[in-house]
Amino acid sequence: MIAPRIRAALYLPHPAKGERIEFILRRHSLTLLVTTLGYLVLLIVPWVFRWFMEQNFTDFWRHPFFSEIIYLGGSVYVLFIVLFFFTSFIDYWLDVWVVTSERIIGMEQKGIFSRTFAEQRLDQLQDVSSEVQGFFPTVFHYGNVMAQAAGTQQNAVFKEVPHADMVARRIMELMEESRRKQQGK
Repeated sequence: MIAPRIRAALYLPHPAKGERIEFILRRHSLTLLVTTLGYLVLLIVPWVFRWFMEQNFTDFWRHPFFSEIIYLGGSVYVLFIVLFFFTSFIDYWLDVWVVTSERIIGMEQKGIFSRTFAEQRLDQLQDVSSEVQGFFPTVFHYGNVMAQAAGTQQNAVFKEVPHADMVARRIMELMEESRRKQQGK
């Protein structure tokens, strides 16, 4: 377990005095499981293809040139599947949204070599809503949370986070607290 001070330093750049972390959100782990299962199914394809070829085209399969080309193609295929899975895992693991008592910080991975970082103050937010669509999101309690800001600022979207409705409700409470602090100054 990471010590609270180190954890705050990892996820909270330039903390304001008295600012505390409310949530550190990631996508629901079921989304990674579904992606992993999809890639595992894709990894089975070369073995099914090999079995099919051995059953139906024995002479073609036993030819030294064609069998080596097929093995090479299968190896390249498996390598690309592993690469795409790794990219999906990196995207899952490095997408982090931090909700503090003062602001929302979004860190999202866009491909392997691109990352976006967005920050919005809670007192500038106008509306927060949650969206749960589909069978699995409903059953496993995950969805999207949208935080809309005033003006031309980009809206914050927390994708596929656990308990989206509770997160949206807590952000609304934090917005109200932040506005009360601003009015009290």
